[in-house]
Amino acid sequence: MSAKGTNSIFRQKLELLVLCGDFKVIQRAEEAASQYSFSFTQLLEEDFDDYFSDSNVVRPQVTLICQGPEEQVADFGRRATELLSKFPKSCVVAVLNLDSVKGDLSGLQNLHIVPLSEEEFYHTAKFEYACLFRTRAQYLDIPRNEVFPGTTIPFSVYIKLPLNQKYLAVIFADSVLTDERFQRITDESDHLLIDISESAQYSSYINSFFDQAGIGLRKRSRALFLSFCHSAFLFQESLLFNHKRLPPRITQDLFIKLKDMLYELVDLMKRDGELWDVFREACDNEFFAQWRAPWVAVYATLISVKSGKGDPICVGIAALLTDLSLYDLPREAFHKFLKKGAEGLRDSYLDELRNHPLASLNRVRSGGISLQDEIQKVLVSVHEHADGTGFPYGTIAEGIPVEAAIIRLAEQIDFQARNQAEAPEFSFSRLREKLMRADGLNRETYPSLFFESVSKALL
Repeated sequence: MSAKGTNSIFRQKLELLVLCGDFKVIQRAEEAASQYSFSFTQLLEEDFDDYFSDSNVVRPQVTLICQGPEEQVADFGRRATELLSKFPKSCVVAVLNLDSVKGDLSGLQNLHIVPLSEEEFYHTAKFEYACLFRTRAQYLDIPRNEVFPGTTIPFSVYIKLPLNQKYLAVIFADSVLTDERFQRITDESDHLLIDISESAQYSSYINSFFDQAGIGLRKRSRALFLSFCHSAFLFQESLLFNHKRLPPRITQDLFIKLKDMLYELVDLMKRDGELWDVFREACDNEFFAQWRAPWVAVYATLISVKSGKGDPICVGIAALLTDLSLYDLPREAFHKFLKKGAEGLRDSYLDELRNHPLASLNRVRSGGISLQDEIQKVLVSVHEHADGTGFPYGTIAEGIPVEAAIIRLAEQIDFQARNQAEAPEFSFSRLREKLMRADGLNRETYPSLFFESVSKALL
């Protein structure tokens, strides 16, 4: 594509810069750009300095580079780091040569660098995953009535300008919101936004001004869930890519933080069991339409809490991790999974599908996370069927933990919800009632009396 890209005037920034002349790499990037309408520019390395010497040229959100045939991996790491010094708010996706993946990749271990093997880049959806999060999931809507004049706002607040779709900061973190400023903001825009990286500060602010009942409790639940999504993303990213590893201390801290937030969510669920739509409507964008683990986790935890069956924390942790290795599937299989669910892969990708629960557990272990035996058993049993037709082991009813059956039910609820939500007659409560009817699910694949035991949670 030509150097100036497409539609950049309508976007906050240049979304994808391809700094490489390799035809195959460019073709792969163009496929992703076409599928998700990324604003896209391709340059050769020698044209880079001249192009970006113009201060009016927009800076990229994601920069894609590829290792040269004779380039040492240490030099490649330095090149990626130099790019970050020029574009500190960018993410660098670095495609490694086949011979380099077993070398010393310490120079590429940076929060803002995503090293991908050729296998990951060309054959999986991990490139799209990295691009979508950095370009389409950075800002989250918040209601205007959740910021109060006369208070110190611990997070920045943005509006989206209607003409060029740029995000403009209208309140800066740790500043006092005056009455005049609040009036101007609300006159300028119907929607306020926050950066997802400040979702924890947003949750803390909401907790300070809303109580734990009624509408206040639901606002607390939504804010906490948004923070949960952000921490879950950071944690998953530390495990998802074959050649990216956060320091073990950071990964462990994220895992502990996620468990702590799950305990908080369980406490809120016990106070109000009708939080289904609060979670379902919490945020909606192209990234979260594909990455559903946080939603499955809270739906499954809510079923466990409301029904009194299983350990809610075990359910939530296992649900976050059980489908981690789906991103290792071929791209075609991954997108088929999004459209048709796990059952849609049984014909053409049976081997990959059967292996993915164990592969997910292995990814968790390789990331240095130690899970309790109970959580491990649940994690690998989510796709087991009571009649023995499931995977990976073909376990029959008596050997399937109730927590695993709850997660599988939550996955089906989420799949149905995100595929029917645009229908005019859609209702989340009616969907759950439909699934509880005898014809709503393949009940023979669930343990005996399972639906009777969780019916209170759904109806």
